Amino acid sequence: MYPHILWYLNQSNILSWFFYAATLYSTNFNELVSILIPVPIFITLLHTPERISFISGYVWSLGIWIIHWQALLPICYSAVNCQIALICWLLLIAYAALYGAFYYIAMQFIIITISAEYLKILVCALLWILYWNIISHCILMPFCCNFYNLANPLIYFGSLFIYLRLWVYVLYGICISIITLIVFYYGDKILYIVSGLVILICVIGYKQTPHIVVNTMYNLGGTLGVMRPYDPYQEMCPESIANAVKILIDTYGCNHIVAPESCCTSIGQSQDMINIITQLSEHSITYTIPMQRLDNTYKYNTAWHYTNTQSLWIDKNKLVPFFEYIPYGWSRKIFNNIFFANPSFFTPSSFKSLPVRYKNEEDVYVYMCSDFFFERPENLQSKILFVLVNDTWFANSYFMRVLYQYACYVSASFNKIIYYVSYSHACCMDTGTIKYIPVVEY
Repeated sequence: MYPHILWYLNQSNILSWFFYAATLYSTNFNELVSILIPVPIFITLLHTPERISFISGYVWSLGIWIIHWQALLPICYSAVNCQIALICWLLLIAYAALYGAFYYIAMQFIIITISAEYLKILVCALLWILYWNIISHCILMPFCCNFYNLANPLIYFGSLFIYLRLWVYVLYGICISIITLIVFYYGDKILYIVSGLVILICVIGYKQTPHIVVNTMYNLGGTLGVMRPYDPYQEMCPESIANAVKILIDTYGCNHIVAPESCCTSIGQSQDMINIITQLSEHSITYTIPMQRLDNTYKYNTAWHYTNTQSLWIDKNKLVPFFEYIPYGWSRKIFNNIFFANPSFFTPSSFKSLPVRYKNEEDVYVYMCSDFFFERPENLQSKILFVLVNDTWFANSYFMRVLYQYACYVSASFNKIIYYVSYSHACCMDTGTIKYIPVVEY
């Protein structure tokens, strides 16, 4: 009996991992697939009254985090000395998996304590929601980040609804409970049938996203355009940048030009960009361009907001730990001399950024990549946001879509107008409606 239970647990873990991977990697019906992730686990627990060990939950959680964070491994190899890159990644996975182990123990306690089958399933579904909310608020606390929601499968389900954040969770829990009850009472073979349907959905299902050029910026009285380099790490060509600006102005009629984070990868490139833009200042154009700047001995990852009458630096506050700065309490000497071959860290801003004020007195906040992704959505200031993202870290990986889909979720669920500008996307997200912004590459 005991070996059979272990085999069944492994089978259920594999199905759960499959549904989680399908949610992350597929662009088709992520919301519906995310509902299925906990179902194999619930069925396993309902069929096995014996206590499930800490190890079983730990193994399940290891799989979840390996699937979610596999895109971090190439980044570790590029930023960290190769000899210890894999070790750093494995230690991070091993730490994150502890949360799943305790989640398994809590679920088993509920299964043993509650007698009514339907009530067990409903409570387990609510515990699943609680687990991911705990993950969102606690997983990166040791690294001085108080929020991380990118692993949460609920974000895909939540993006279907507007203004109904609490009801989203209730509906999510009810849907999981109904599916689990059907499988529990009508046989486990349904799980395999559902798995096959998921494969078909992921392979042949498509979301039709409208490709509409944004003609006017929402309530700001202007037209937005994006310029970005083909390769952010190549040498800057002033003629190409000037030509890109000319095309956006003359062809698309843009009077506000933005760029994704890291379009200037050095202090020298940043100064070159400033010189180019100021030479073009005879046009009544607004620019919001990410750069790097020095203030005494401190280096900042920043965005330069420039008009004929205003020049404003918007410094990044929530830096990516260990890649952009060393968190408080961790040894800077160790990470500078041992972990990183060529360390180049920034200083986090000591204050929250000021809003960009437009002529119609509309306040707009500019968020630089992790400033947005590490901030709780309910704390985001202003209705209108510019989110400037460097997603080349995750080139050609599913994580590019995860960042984009999380921004869609925030826009739809928290009633935000988000201008999302990265190397893979340039669009306006208006509470669930996607409109694409003209892009010129240089």
